[in-house]
Amino acid sequence: MKNSSFVKDIKIKVLSLGLLLACLLVAVLPWFFSSFEKTEFTEFTFTPARYKSSLDKQSIEIFSDSSKLLSSIYIGWPIINFTINSDSTKLAVSAFNPWETLRIYDLKTLELQTSLKMNVPPRFLVFSADNKYLAVAEEHNPEVFLIETKTGEKQSLNLPVQPLSLLNAEIPNELLIRSEQEVIRVQIEPPKILERNAKFEFEFGDEKMFLDPVEICFVHGVPHPLFAQKEVAMSDEGLTGFLFQPKLN
Repeated sequence: MKNSSFVKDIKIKVLSLGLLLACLLVAVLPWFFSSFEKTEFTEFTFTPARYKSSLDKQSIEIFSDSSKLLSSIYIGWPIINFTINSDSTKLAVSAFNPWETLRIYDLKTLELQTSLKMNVPPRFLVFSADNKYLAVAEEHNPEVFLIETKTGEKQSLNLPVQPLSLLNAEIPNELLIRSEQEVIRVQIEPPKILERNAKFEFEFGDEKMFLDPVEICFVHGVPHPLFAQKEVAMSDEGLTGFLFQPKLN
């Protein structure tokens, strides 16, 4: 009798344990398989837009072609300069903010992506051709800073001259820097000077020549983006770009 009672108790315990495990599986399995579900991607529509600094210079306002205010990004400090990248997915803002002198925003979400503290708010801002880096500089400082836009990792390069403007070289890992005396071509990663007194291709009718842009701009009056920007961010016109908005189903 004792043996049969013992065996019966064992069976009851095993059955109870089995029921407990079954309940746990029912609770855990949906979560387990949900981890293998495909990630949903938000579809966006984009609207031609113009990015301008607000009248008090403390916000970036985004307008439609018909001058309707579509959205805005509050900075909260006087803006020195700003720029957007080539596909309007990133915005960089330099401001008199002692804790976050430089901010990089994701324009698809209008959220802050990266912020950095710098000694002086940079006046010159330009994204690299592949949008992986942001180059910044100040006209009274011969140092140019190269910032990885996703991580905020910052590197610097000391120049032999003081910069007057920056321009991406339409080559992913290169940057053009203008000074009073010359144009310098630099490599972004790793940072180094590639060419001083850089020459560029200019077209004169059917003829193409490699010339010094300093000479060609000032002597011959042929404009170059390093000397005559098409758009000035802090002007009344601001910068042209796009505004991304979630697509409504």
